[in-house]
Amino acid sequence: MVGDWDNERQKVMKSAWETFIKKGTIDRNVVRPVIAESWIRSKEYGVDPTEDLSFKELYDISESFDITERLKKSSALVNAAREPIAALTQMVKGSGFRINLTDSEGFFLISEGDEAVLERTNLLNRHIGVCRNEQVAGTCGISLVLVEDTPIQVNSFEHYNQHLHDWTCSSAPIHDQQKKIVGVLNISGHYTLVHQHTLGMVVGLARAIDLAFTNQNTIKKLHRFGEISNMILQETYEGVIIFDNEGKICLSNRMGIDILASLTGNRFITNFRSLKKANDLFGVNREIVDKEISTVIGRKRKFFYMTMRKIADVEKKDIYNCIFFKDIEKIQRITQKIHGQQAFYTFSDIIGENELLRKAVEEAKLAAKESSPVLIIGKTGTGKEMFAQAVHNHSSRKSAPFIAINCGAIPADLIESELFGYDAGSFTGARKGGKPGKIEMADGGTLFLDELDSMPLNMQTKLLRVLQTGMVNRIGSERLIPVDIRLISASKTDLIDEIENGIIRDDLFFRVNTITIQLPSLSERRSDISLLCGFFLKRLTSRSEKPIRGIDSEVYGIFETYSWPGNVRELESCIERAFVFETGEVISTGSIPSYIRKKIDNTHGIRTTIAEKTMQDYEYSILEKTLIENNGNISKSARILGIGRDTLYRKLRKYSIKR
Repeated sequence: MVGDWDNERQKVMKSAWETFIKKGTIDRNVVRPVIAESWIRSKEYGVDPTEDLSFKELYDISESFDITERLKKSSALVNAAREPIAALTQMVKGSGFRINLTDSEGFFLISEGDEAVLERTNLLNRHIGVCRNEQVAGTCGISLVLVEDTPIQVNSFEHYNQHLHDWTCSSAPIHDQQKKIVGVLNISGHYTLVHQHTLGMVVGLARAIDLAFTNQNTIKKLHRFGEISNMILQETYEGVIIFDNEGKICLSNRMGIDILASLTGNRFITNFRSLKKANDLFGVNREIVDKEISTVIGRKRKFFYMTMRKIADVEKKDIYNCIFFKDIEKIQRITQKIHGQQAFYTFSDIIGENELLRKAVEEAKLAAKESSPVLIIGKTGTGKEMFAQAVHNHSSRKSAPFIAINCGAIPADLIESELFGYDAGSFTGARKGGKPGKIEMADGGTLFLDELDSMPLNMQTKLLRVLQTGMVNRIGSERLIPVDIRLISASKTDLIDEIENGIIRDDLFFRVNTITIQLPSLSERRSDISLLCGFFLKRLTSRSEKPIRGIDSEVYGIFETYSWPGNVRELESCIERAFVFETGEVISTGSIPSYIRKKIDNTHGIRTTIAEKTMQDYEYSILEKTLIENNGNISKSARILGIGRDTLYRKLRKYSIKR
């Protein structure tokens, strides 16, 4: 299904919600700013995120204000909205959505939808008179519209109350002549039904109600089904054509006419029954759901999902046929935004002043300006994906998807479906409606393939063909889908050796290594260790109340000697472990992992941390080395060592070190 809320996205948002509820902290790389601020307000209001809404009192805000009085006060809004909502209810019938109208305080005035949906949502106490503002229900579509005064879609774990996590809400404000909010229009359904065009429909209908509410002289005209539908059509992302049972076209938008003209060969068709091809495509007595069709528009072949449903006007006197053409390419882009991974890191996040590292950064910045394939070589933990994300965010594709896949983490029998996707019925267990692959989802953006050398040879052949032709086809399909991707690959080994070992195809290697960036290991950039430690420690202290203010020089002595096979990732883990177990104000040797101390003992014959070499010896060597690497710059050296200038001067005098 197009609007599936990806399982991985579910896990990430669930984790972010749980972290906030338990600890009060928000991962702003995951949670949208508007949602994050609403969570904070909801918590300040004292809203219980676990409260069972089915038992929520109806009048939390104004207990003396009964339903009858509230409906009477909002009668003009209800009258203006009743028929447009009835028309929209017919249009979404059977789709699993519920349509709600609230007043300016978030109290329900109208609630329409399928019986099954009404029954299910009634468990959440969505009755007339129930309040859904932020002080009562916390973060939801209705409450955010009342705060932000802008259309918004809220999905699943973005809701503050856990009993709303199964839902998606698309909401838009309704205004009076002074542009003041008088109500909110909301469409709710199960989170798996989330779709961008739903918000467009809500916005269009809200604008129609705006006009009906503010201009009583035009209410009758605005209530006509045709005019209301026209307003909705201006907001939707789909091609739409509506015709009556006689075949006469009543309403359409430009995209709908363009698609119809390309399918029938006649741009001026006014009646379906006058053209046999149109009857063959659509018929007049049957409904069609997501039938895949293709046609040529402007010399380019386009693919669409076509749906045709029958709808009745408000008085149920006339029956209409409504055709929706969903542009598959646009659907894929929406899917990418919902399901696709994001690139968070930039070059400013890469910490270090080592010459080899800075050279890699400069090469990566130059590479980012073009779309040539990039191959990143580096040992485990050197930051290959960080570099890949930085290249993406420094390129013209930064607003497009960044899709990452670890070829070594996916079983060989599943990697084909992950990369190339599949059509419905391709194999046992295939998802109904099929599924786009990672390559397809990366269209317009960047595809990052980590551990490329782990990809099976037969998949390398298929990948090479995609890179050569710019076309991909799903498993079980003969349809070629054009894709525009920027490929970034990564490996922890030299791929030239892997060619000789028969692990990598030579033709694929020459395709992916147009630009090769070599990342240095941490043992090659030891001068950055203190800088990295300071960065990691600062990040840890910023989200904790532990009064740790630095790292003991003995620890730096050990770190300078240790080989760091896990590189920066291992160093970060080591600092975090030490931070957790340290009970003093400075991270000491006793809090770092014992395996590091033992490794130093075994390699250099050092007992505990310092036996043969004194602490003063370590401090002397660190001071001298830092000064040399920074050309005697006192301020810079002090900053890297994490001490003040005066302290550094005092230590230099102590050890008679000259600048």
